[in-house]
Amino acid sequence: MNDDKNQTKEHLTERFKQLFEGMSSGVAVYEAVDGGNDFIIKDFNRAAEEIDQIKREDIIGRRVTEVFPEVEEFGLLEVLRQVWKTGSSRNYPISFYKDERITGGRENYIYKLPSGKVVAIYDDITERKRAEERIEHLNLVLRAVRNVNQLITQEKDPARLLQGSCEILTSTRGYHNAWIALLDESGKLLRSAESEVGEDFAAVIKRLERGELIECAKKALPSSEVQMIGEPLVDCGDCPLADTYSGRSALVKRLEHEGKVYGILAASIPRELASDEEEQDIFSEVADDIAFALHNFEVEEERKRVVEELKAANQQLTASEQHLRAANQQLSASEQQLRAANQQLRAIEKDLRTVNLALRERVKELNYFYQLSTLNEKPNITLEEILQGVVELIPSSYQYPKITCGRIILGDQEFKTENFRETSWKQTANLIARDKRTGTMEVCYLEERPERDEGPFLEEERKLIDAIAERSGKIIERKQAEEEIEKLSRFPGENPYPILRVNRDGTALYANKSSRALLDVWKTREGQRLPDHWGERVKRVLDSNQSDNFEEKCGNATFLLILAPVAEMGYANVYGLDITERKQEEKELEQYREHLEVLVNERTVELNKKLEELERFHNAMVDREFRIKELRDEVDRLKNTDSHR
Repeated sequence: MNDDKNQTKEHLTERFKQLFEGMSSGVAVYEAVDGGNDFIIKDFNRAAEEIDQIKREDIIGRRVTEVFPEVEEFGLLEVLRQVWKTGSSRNYPISFYKDERITGGRENYIYKLPSGKVVAIYDDITERKRAEERIEHLNLVLRAVRNVNQLITQEKDPARLLQGSCEILTSTRGYHNAWIALLDESGKLLRSAESEVGEDFAAVIKRLERGELIECAKKALPSSEVQMIGEPLVDCGDCPLADTYSGRSALVKRLEHEGKVYGILAASIPRELASDEEEQDIFSEVADDIAFALHNFEVEEERKRVVEELKAANQQLTASEQHLRAANQQLSASEQQLRAANQQLRAIEKDLRTVNLALRERVKELNYFYQLSTLNEKPNITLEEILQGVVELIPSSYQYPKITCGRIILGDQEFKTENFRETSWKQTANLIARDKRTGTMEVCYLEERPERDEGPFLEEERKLIDAIAERSGKIIERKQAEEEIEKLSRFPGENPYPILRVNRDGTALYANKSSRALLDVWKTREGQRLPDHWGERVKRVLDSNQSDNFEEKCGNATFLLILAPVAEMGYANVYGLDITERKQEEKELEQYREHLEVLVNERTVELNKKLEELERFHNAMVDREFRIKELRDEVDRLKNTDSHR
């Protein structure tokens, strides 16, 4: 009977050993010593040997605090004590153990045997822990990417965009620190931003300002790939930031879009994540998004430059229209003088007929452009109304107004005279706006007329339709520019012209960047008082609640300043317009007027000479006829004398 029991016991013991050694989880058996303050390792299975990288024979019989010196800080020793005292099993959740020999995550289940020994069954969850930490880190980084993209869509200032991007990358704790450096083509610093880098970044800025690239920049700038600096203390020993990367690695990527390199983005990252391909892809995406935003800033600056050019072209067009109106008035006066001279010089009417015809066609053209200018100056007139007015003015400028019709095609829009009908007697011209063909202008005769220079049309009429098409194209450009300028004018800070706000005592409450030149001339600044006469002007417009304007010299420039009162707020807004070119053109127009007066005087002298020649010729003819009559009378007298004889 005892033999059977012994065999059964041996069998169960063997089965337990097989189970003990075959478990995938680590199993350690402890025996309490020192009244439960410490424990001796009594057994250790193979899985535990692999997990803790130690041989069973090296630790059996040794204290747990000796084999695992950080076990108390790890928290497991206290759990062993509680289970030994209470006999209640405990789960000790995932925790991270680290000493000079091993590092890893552990999850323990501890229970007490009837013999009083304590058993700990545990698993190495280091890889799972790392995977969880990696996923958590990637989620933080992805959140940072999303926030950076939101910032890119909202921020209009490059400096705030760069600073905000760095702060977002570190605020989510995705990265320990981050910094951006924008460089020119020679490698010198243009602009920088950082978050959580600290005072050492100032030394980096100084080196970059001298054109001295630090090691990570040297690696990143020639390559389009993300560069990993595994151990900055070793790889970048001379870098002022090397110490800030203690225990961490760095990712660096050049900021590039469409072949243009703007600078670099660098961030500090846990060393175990730095080589992760997905991590590097996300970091590359952030760098590309920031580079794209910098590209968009450049595009916006170019758009503003084009708007300025269009505005200048509009001013030039307005000045040209004024010049044409003045020239039209002068030519009208000259035409009256020519008509008067024509009545006195009927004998040379045939020679002047061709000249008069050309002048009449020119007058038609000028009258047309005068009426077009008047139409264009109507307040709040739309482009569609202007183009309809353009075609309705065309017939009166041609030889045969009653049978003339016109049409403009602009995109999918059509503007035509009421009598328009397409015929074979047609002239066409392209509408050009912003150096592109945007539409077509057509003029047709409804009935056949004699052949002239171009079918039934005069050479002057070809010039006229080309000029009308050219002017219409400029009007289209100007209207489009006005729409853009109107949008731009909503933002005083971005307005290219001076805008100020001045209170009753003459203090400049606000001044945009474009006002700096005026403030320099007045030797004052925003928040300070303007020259004394400003207080008087502001009081005058506020008391009368009426706008006022005046001209102000600023170096070689001349500004028209408009004072617009905001009486209920106690201040006036000042809107400036650069009229330097207009003043110069007024001067040129005055010189042109004087030149025309000289030409008219010369023509008047020439006509007077011809009148004097005609008068002398007339007097000579009268004298000749008188002499002939005297001779005839003398002949008749002599005949009568002979007959009486």
